[in-house]
Amino acid sequence: EMYWPPNADPATVSKFTATTVLSGVPAIGANFEQAPRSHANIVRAWLEFYKAHQADLTEGDFLPFGDFGFPNHRIESSGTAFVYLRKVEVLAEVPLNGQPETIYLVNCTDGEEIVALFPKLDADEYQLLRLNELLRVTSIQTIRLDRITALHTTLPQGHTIKLTRLSEPDRP
Repeated sequence: EMYWPPNADPATVSKFTATTVLSGVPAIGANFEQAPRSHANIVRAWLEFYKAHQADLTEGDFLPFGDFGFPNHRIESSGTAFVYLRKVEVLAEVPLNGQPETIYLVNCTDGEEIVALFPKLDADEYQLLRLNELLRVTSIQTIRLDRITALHTTLPQGHTIKLTRLSEPDRP
């Protein structure tokens, strides 16, 4: 069960809530009576995310990776991968098994720079959406990823990247 102080900032609330959503059945023990309304709004957004992706999150293949003491992990289903980044690494090699159409990278680290390499990912164009702590889009761009090109971007703590493979008609 996740707790945080009523005076926690939005990034902390998002990181704690994302942690419980991406680690099993969400369990929240925060004091919403003393906390600002923004805390409940962040939790609501993450619980809606959990509900929308529940089957993928609970039935997907779970794999920790990176530092043994503070591992990152990924949950991968046939079409979607969820990458929980807990520790800042010079280069996080994300061990995907398939070619998911959508990849979520959640920044629960103590830093704001993400460098992720997908060594088994086929080369393709992706729409990159940056999502804030309420999982609302803050920016959109198109990028190309392949097995040797790392995703290197700034992402505030508690925010998320959503990568969606572009089909031919959607490409710029």
